[in-house]
Amino acid sequence: MEFYPHYWLAGILEGEGTFMSAPPSSPSSPVARICMTDRDTVARAADLLERAVVPVRARKEHYRPPYVTQIKGTEAVALMRAVRSVLGPERQRQIDHVVNGWVPGRVRRNARPSRFAPLDAFAFHRDD
Repeated sequence: MEFYPHYWLAGILEGEGTFMSAPPSSPSSPVARICMTDRDTVARAADLLERAVVPVRARKEHYRPPYVTQIKGTEAVALMRAVRSVLGPERQRQIDHVVNGWVPGRVRRNARPSRFAPLDAFAFHRDD
C-alpha cells in the first residue's frame, strides 16, 4: 500500500484538528492545531508540518498527557486551503470562517512558497 502523507495529515486534521481564527490582537495569525494523547501520531504530523511536539498538562491527574503541534499565520492558511477539499462539510465551514476572517500580514521579501499543494478530493479510485 502506498502512503500519501498529506492525505494522512488531512485525515488527522479531520478527526483531531482544530482550526482557530486569529485573535483580534494578532489578526494575521490563525492556527491549525492537532492535540491528542498519541505522541507518535502527533510527532508524525509535526514532521510533516515542520513543527515541534509540545507536551501539555493533562486536565486531570489520571488522564494521559496530551501532545500538541500547531502551525500559525500564512502557513496555517495555506494548509487549510490545501486540505479543505478532502474534509467534511463541518470542517470546510470552520476553515471558511477562519480564512474569511484572516487579515494577511506583511509580505516578507524572502518568503518561501507554500509547501502545501491543494489535495484532490477525487484523486483516489479503486479498480476492482
